[in-house]
Amino acid sequence: LLDKPDFVLTKTMRQSLDNPILLLATEIRSGKQIPYGSHGSELLVVPRNQIPLDVYGMADQLVATTNRTVSELNNLVRKEVYGLDGVYPFVGEKLMILKNNWGQTKINKDGIELSPVNGLSVLVKDIGEYDPVTRTFKVKVEDPSTGITFDTMNADAVYFEEGLRSDDVFYEDKSYKKLLFSRKTKEDTIGFLIDKMTYGYCATTYKVQGSEFKTGVYIKDRWNCPNEDYTSVTRFSESLVIGL
Repeated sequence: LLDKPDFVLTKTMRQSLDNPILLLATEIRSGKQIPYGSHGSELLVVPRNQIPLDVYGMADQLVATTNRTVSELNNLVRKEVYGLDGVYPFVGEKLMILKNNWGQTKINKDGIELSPVNGLSVLVKDIGEYDPVTRTFKVKVEDPSTGITFDTMNADAVYFEEGLRSDDVFYEDKSYKKLLFSRKTKEDTIGFLIDKMTYGYCATTYKVQGSEFKTGVYIKDRWNCPNEDYTSVTRFSESLVIGL
């Protein structure tokens, strides 16, 4: 299948060839460890506990490899950086979609078509009423890169009330299996899709595959995983802080 490809990618697209981020990614791919230190103005590698709070606040995106760290950083940014408290999101907060909803497909004025799909980062534009029976609440969100809004989403409150970050988390604790099953059953009962989403200040490497950000922070919370390191590092084009 690949003996005679139609196209071959030979040029780096996100970073310039002399960008320290690209150079580090090349070293990671060759099997080398991520070294501490300052690598020009674009790349800094420090112990995780030495990253100032304002760095988290200024980053376009935070990335970590485990759900546990993602949850910790989302809570940290909300409370310590932005001074937000409470279970449910406020207008202006950053969320990440965790489940595809093809029924919400929209087209903007430029003809760009977009659906709220797994891994999409959105901003809260409005919050509606909470339904205690279905444990959902209405939310209007916007994709900042296209300006497309999805205004009739039924957010699953369970993901905020239980502090869950992805379906994987359910399976890390057997007590959540019953809850997961009940949510799928609830969709069949109420007759509409329950939209799964959570705070999106930090996301897993898996969730940001294919995405691109100018600035960010990567928390390396799992060792001997060069593929995850490479994927995480190459999401950023201008500046990156890595916490080890």
